[in-house]
Amino acid sequence: MLAASVLGTVAAWAAFTGTTSNTGNTFSIALDITDPTASAFRITDQSNCSSSSSRIRQGVAYYVCVTATDPGSPASGVASVTADLSALGASASTALTSTGGPWSGYTHRATVTTSPMPTGTTKNWTTTVTDAVGNTTAYSGQTGQTANIRSYAGWILGEFSVGGQASLEHYWRFNETSGTVADDAVSSGPIDGTYTNSPTLGQAPALVGSGGIEGTAVSFDGTNDYARVSTDGLGWTGLLGTYDRTLTVEFWFKSTQGLGGSSLTPENGAGLVDATNGSFLTQSIGTSLNGDGRVLSRAGILTLNSGTGYNDGKWHQAALTMHAWAILFVGGTEATLYIDGQQRDYDSTATLLGNLSLPANFDVGRIASSGSNYLQGSIDEISTSSTQLSSGTIQTHYGVGCGRPDTPLVDACGL
Repeated sequence: MLAASVLGTVAAWAAFTGTTSNTGNTFSIALDITDPTASAFRITDQSNCSSSSSRIRQGVAYYVCVTATDPGSPASGVASVTADLSALGASASTALTSTGGPWSGYTHRATVTTSPMPTGTTKNWTTTVTDAVGNTTAYSGQTGQTANIRSYAGWILGEFSVGGQASLEHYWRFNETSGTVADDAVSSGPIDGTYTNSPTLGQAPALVGSGGIEGTAVSFDGTNDYARVSTDGLGWTGLLGTYDRTLTVEFWFKSTQGLGGSSLTPENGAGLVDATNGSFLTQSIGTSLNGDGRVLSRAGILTLNSGTGYNDGKWHQAALTMHAWAILFVGGTEATLYIDGQQRDYDSTATLLGNLSLPANFDVGRIASSGSNYLQGSIDEISTSSTQLSSGTIQTHYGVGCGRPDTPLVDACGL
């Protein structure tokens, strides 16, 4: 009891200054009646608090940075700083510490990992500073820092107004950890994919900083395992030699494999996501990885290649778009290959598709036409669309997948 009393007296005395005068028996006391301040507040993925993150993703570790001072005269000192981070899935009174600071001028910092939450919503948060005698200030600025909570899956599926696309046909996320069914997030039942010969499920996902919340990926052994998913909704039929249809296949891959040497023929590489068949004047569309690590693509009679190797064991986004059209047997085909949000190749031809029947399935992890050339690597987040997605949309998808939707630049993932 005595120790507690002494400590309490010391804490209270810190809030006062005592002075005496020789003109009588006078003793004056100055009390810290000035509220402490929080002059800045930031949430960022930078450990030194050097820059703000205006958009926050699920499952990522962020640093909450505050500049807190006690400007009183006298000043009792800042006793505690807390932040209400309940909107991010953390405590309503998350404690910030000054240990190790300051960080780019910020005096207090805490770490929070954002939890699953509805995408596309706007969240507000505040911080409270308390001095040693109990004065408090709740910092709001412009109602605290505001950020949009966004995820790659939310963007693809259109869970908020600026994301997704009405043309989305299928989306296989490969989030399974057991079984043989690859769930389609758009459709169900017979449209779900199938795992064959036990590829390895539950692997680390492609999406940067996901902390597992963005799901898992599937890995293939390069020997005999693969997955098969549907092309339903992407095929078309023509009438009297007239048609105009588009499609996009988008996915993430990771591999160190080299197969097929320097050949630029897609069917000679290791299959990534492939729906080629034996006649390339048909509506074949597919991708593979050759011995140089180039991504090779087949779009009808067209062949494209990435020009640069990507078998570096790091995750990369790939997207192949295709447009075929004809009016009374006059038309053509064009295709574009994107890697990591950037256009890598484009080609077109006036040759019409001779057969308007797309193979029923994509083989994931091998070449469909030969049932061989197995991939040793990982695949994640396959989506198909019945439109030819724009370069800006594909670039945005890449930026969102990297956790940097405001920076859809080359190498946004920092690979």
